[in-house]
Amino acid sequence: MTKLTPAQIDVSRAWLHDIFVWGGLAPTPKRDFGGSTYHNMYGRAKYDSTGTDYAKKICNFIKFRQVKYQDFLTIDKALDYMSGEWFNPNLHSDRSWESVRKKPDMLARYIGNFLAEQKLYFDDSNATPYEMDEIRKTMIGSCLWDYQCFTSQEPIVKQRAASIGSSTPRTPGQPPQNNYKQSGPQSGNVRALVGQPGQKVVAQSNISFRIEGTNANSQKVPATVHVKPLSKKGDANGVNRVFIGSANGYTDCACYFDDLTEANNFLQKCLAICPPNVSNLHIVKVRSDANGYFLVNTEFGQCAIVASKLNEDLKEEAGEIKESKCSKDKDSFLNESNIDAYTEAFFKYE
Repeated sequence: MTKLTPAQIDVSRAWLHDIFVWGGLAPTPKRDFGGSTYHNMYGRAKYDSTGTDYAKKICNFIKFRQVKYQDFLTIDKALDYMSGEWFNPNLHSDRSWESVRKKPDMLARYIGNFLAEQKLYFDDSNATPYEMDEIRKTMIGSCLWDYQCFTSQEPIVKQRAASIGSSTPRTPGQPPQNNYKQSGPQSGNVRALVGQPGQKVVAQSNISFRIEGTNANSQKVPATVHVKPLSKKGDANGVNRVFIGSANGYTDCACYFDDLTEANNFLQKCLAICPPNVSNLHIVKVRSDANGYFLVNTEFGQCAIVASKLNEDLKEEAGEIKESKCSKDKDSFLNESNIDAYTEAFFKYE
């Protein structure tokens, strides 16, 4: 996709400003005229409920960056609606009557350029290749992919930093929900570890395989074949018991394979114990984890689990993430509990 020209970037900032004000991300307009004298975009909030709703959806899409197919479809509809809304293309103009409209694909580019500029990413690490294919068929999804706004397109440190930034903010002063991430490397405590603690293995290619299914009891979270290598209930006579269901725990580790034949052999054994609430158990392709894996023995043979689940190689990188996050809190949307950070991020170049 062709990058925006400097002139187009100026127009994009004017449009994004109006969206941020209309949708509630920016507490007050930065223009020289408020809603009472600006009859476009946020000036229409009192009598354009549909536009207000779509503006909020766009703001939440940018703020939380959830990788959900339905959200991308909704933003396509929102941008189609917003293409009919007039706005002043000059953020510093005092002529409220000057206005233009832009096509939906250009509005999508405004968002993509802004996210790329601010280094804000959509964490697609848990999305299946099929889901990403569908997302990339949407207008906004295709645009964001072109602007490299997904964590799978960035180095691993940026992936984790983006993941931290896109999580739901906690109340200031509230303790972390779980102290596992601060407990240090755990490979030395893993049941039936193959190899030495701390010595990771890497996938043979950039594509690996995982086994998933549909969980009737949890429609939003797919069932996976996983093990619990740090939990007592995960023990099966000295090796790891295989579980099939939604892996919601911090230490629930999905089983990975870099050989399709091995994955299929494992799948056949899983089908024999598949619970009635799980259907369509099948193999899916996933992007190999750049941070590496550990091999473990299970009741069905060996499988790999991602090293990040065991806090491996996270201590040093956590420092990098912390430094990155602190330096960006004022200049990006990573500090989502502070609404002023959005305004400061947007106007940092003024």
